[in-house]
Amino acid sequence: MTEAEPATIVGLWPGDEPPTRTEVLAGLAGSAGFDESSVEELQPQDSMLWAFTQNDVLPNGLIIWAEPAQNVGPEDVPDPEFLQNKWILGASTILPPDASYETMVGLVRLLAGSFPDVPAIIDTNTGMWILRADLDELFLADQPCPPEDLLWRVHVVSTVESIEEADQLWLYTTGLHRCWRPELELIGIPGPLLQPGLELIGGIASRILLDPLPEPGKVEKIGHEIDVCFQPWQVIADSLEGNQLGTEEDRANFNGGSPLEGVRAVICDPVPTGVYRKSWTWPKLALERIDRGEGAVYMTEHATQLLSRLAQQTWYRFATAFINMRDWIASRNQRNEDQPEVIFLVKAAFDTDTAEHREHLWFQIDAVEGDHASGVLLHSPLSVKSVQENSRARLDLPQVTDWRVWLGGVPYSPSSAKAMMHAVDRIREQPDE
Repeated sequence: MTEAEPATIVGLWPGDEPPTRTEVLAGLAGSAGFDESSVEELQPQDSMLWAFTQNDVLPNGLIIWAEPAQNVGPEDVPDPEFLQNKWILGASTILPPDASYETMVGLVRLLAGSFPDVPAIIDTNTGMWILRADLDELFLADQPCPPEDLLWRVHVVSTVESIEEADQLWLYTTGLHRCWRPELELIGIPGPLLQPGLELIGGIASRILLDPLPEPGKVEKIGHEIDVCFQPWQVIADSLEGNQLGTEEDRANFNGGSPLEGVRAVICDPVPTGVYRKSWTWPKLALERIDRGEGAVYMTEHATQLLSRLAQQTWYRFATAFINMRDWIASRNQRNEDQPEVIFLVKAAFDTDTAEHREHLWFQIDAVEGDHASGVLLHSPLSVKSVQENSRARLDLPQVTDWRVWLGGVPYSPSSAKAMMHAVDRIREQPDE
């Protein structure tokens, strides 16, 4: 790609009075690398109150401005209290193609750390909200560990209300263009394969931050037993029938009125169908293997390190949830009462015969004690010799690279650890039957 869209965030300004240039500069003055002498005034645009640029604190500089908050409804905010915020403070920069994650984290840290009373930040490229609790825990920690998918968001389009019953889904990303990467799509996958579809598109998004996509149609091995290829969206849209999602007409109507065009790559099966005319379809074999646990997308070292750090930093929540649910289930069992399905899983790293390679294995956990957990291996290792499928192992916290908790069919991960704790509280507060 020859150009990227700016990365833009806005913070909700506390209080009734608008942020002044003077108080904003005072707040930013404590940030590392921010030098007021390098600030240059800009002509405010549209509804901006004021604007300035600063070229030292981030690799490509940044623009800071203030303006009135847009009028939105309760359905548009995660907390009705946010409707009272009348002003926003914006910040925008161009992310370097080789340091998109680090610079995006730095942009959020600058705004969140300089103004601790800002209750939330909105990523305008993706529409994602980052609440103050996550700003403090993930971005402002001594070792920041927001997940890599901070950089993108996956949208799901269905023709029916119940996604699980949909015969076709359209998945597409927003946010990768600002990283100098093409947006990704999956077109036509059935509803029951949504979760492996999200895993596939997220894994590929992570990989292309480091390595460019191959040429259209070239088979790419992106994981164990996982082969795909990529095609420009125009090639796929041209072959779609009128009742299929992803047509040019669809692209004009979704994404808040912004046409889904430009540089976009559709993830396809490596083998096209059709005799007289090639037709590229969704990667059926790859998604089914991921769904059965027989394949997975290779994770980059950077993504693995980030996920491991987040999983370990949120371990206390995992352990607390396990103990609370274990005791709650035991009490209901004594009364012969039904309970929702509860599953605790941990992914742990094990050494292999290759010194530089570690294999990551999933265990179903049945015991947690402090920084240790014990459980049963759910699948056969590819290279590890020390454990086998269905064998037990004791896992130490430094081994932990990810975890999942299923509460009544709803999955939770390290990035949704606080939501998991709220769900645990709700379940335990249910009245006895």
